[in-house]
Amino acid sequence: MLGLVEAERAESPSQRARRRSGGPASARGSVLCLGLCLVLVLAACAGEREGGFDSPVPGARLEAIEMAAQDFRKTGRVPERPIREELVECLHADDPLVRFMAIGTLEDMAGDAKGYRHDDPEALRRLAIPAWAAWAVSPDAPATSAPPSAAAAPAAPSEQTVQP
Repeated sequence: MLGLVEAERAESPSQRARRRSGGPASARGSVLCLGLCLVLVLAACAGEREGGFDSPVPGARLEAIEMAAQDFRKTGRVPERPIREELVECLHADDPLVRFMAIGTLEDMAGDAKGYRHDDPEALRRLAIPAWAAWAVSPDAPATSAPPSAAAAPAAPSEQTVQP
């Protein structure tokens, strides 16, 4: 026991601090870990800069779908053909949330789902997509229902007079 105390006294303060903190190897490991984290964060941010329907990042595609949906809700007009085609392309997505948002937006615009369900097996989903593709390329592609925000509020019940 006495030998351990004597060995500690023989160490300089910097040697003791290095021993307690794990030494220079531990510091290098921390710096390396911090650098790796920074690289990963920057890479993730760079990937999110490219947005829109063509992005490989599902979040960017969801944002594009939401923008199309909001535009429809505000104006009541079905978007131009390129945007309709992009929405239909989203029905092929691997990400179920992208498919869910796309079919919800298309259904709002067209008035029905044309047999497409985002959670069906791929084979069933593929059977329903041609109807959407035809709708997307049709020259008029009218909205068959009013946008949700333009829907009339339910009328207040009218007072009925009871005649004696």
